[in-house]
Amino acid sequence: MAKIFGKIIEAVEYGEIEEVVELVEEALEDGEEATEIMNKGLIEGMNVVGELFKEGEMFVPEVLMSPNAMDAGMELIKPYLTSDDVKTSG
Repeated sequence: MAKIFGKIIEAVEYGEIEEVVELVEEALEDGEEATEIMNKGLIEGMNVVGELFKEGEMFVPEVLMSPNAMDAGMELIKPYLTSDDVKTSG
């Protein structure tokens, strides 16, 4: 896993919107694919948040900040995602 994904995961975990935006922009500039940024960074960050909440290590106010950070990153990669790139799971 690219080092940038770990940074994105951590920024999502802590709800750091500006940091997520900067890191996603950096990942795009470095040539990372939008689907990889989404799956290995943004979504994985939310998975970490879910686990921490489940374990009682994170509480509702902190959990509520993380989706806003993820959404900020998603807005940046949306133009790069095509219907062919994203597979629905439902």
